Amino acid sequence: MNGFWWGQGAKSSGIRWMTWDKLCVSKYGGGLGVRSLRCFNTAMLAKQGWRILTKANSLVFNLLKARYFPRTDFLNVELGANPTYLWRSILSAQDAIKAGCRKKIGDGVRTKVCKVPWLPCKENGYVSTTLIPELHNINVQSLIDIYTNTWDSDLLDELFNDRDRQLIRRVPILLQPKCDSWFWLLNPKGQFIVKSMYQQLQGPYDMSFQQ
Repeated sequence: MNGFWWGQGAKSSGIRWMTWDKLCVSKYGGGLGVRSLRCFNTAMLAKQGWRILTKANSLVFNLLKARYFPRTDFLNVELGANPTYLWRSILSAQDAIKAGCRKKIGDGVRTKVCKVPWLPCKENGYVSTTLIPELHNINVQSLIDIYTNTWDSDLLDELFNDRDRQLIRRVPILLQPKCDSWFWLLNPKGQFIVKSMYQQLQGPYDMSFQQ
């Protein structure tokens, strides 16, 4: 695509339309609306990562988990040694998924306070407070008063900074708790992901995530 617009070679007579960054901006934003293959590829890989994250009963999930992250989850797994091309490709979209996915709190049993984006914040869904090592693996259920079915205010004041306390209190607690579940915070086009990762891209790149 670059060769088509700019021509081949240093002595090419190709038309210099505009910078490559502007070519990838949507027509509504003043660009030519050329789709960025890098961004499109990231969206397709993120779609596969989303399936791994949300479909824990699938055969593919169980195969990949046994091979690459038997003791952790998809959002916290590292690349590791000698990964296959498939796994390296899927994991390259991990940051895109982290930016847009959130955990909906039901009973809070399966959600780790420090390891999962569950706070209602578009910029950063993770807890920003640095907890002591002994509390790194506690789940969200530990922050709920079982007698009143509300957030334990004393515990929140003791453990978290102002930002985290305010966000946690905004998370609704269900009267009849269900299992925690993943949902996509942004719109189905994934436009916020595109803008946050590649500031020059403003077009609609469909990531087609399902809640």
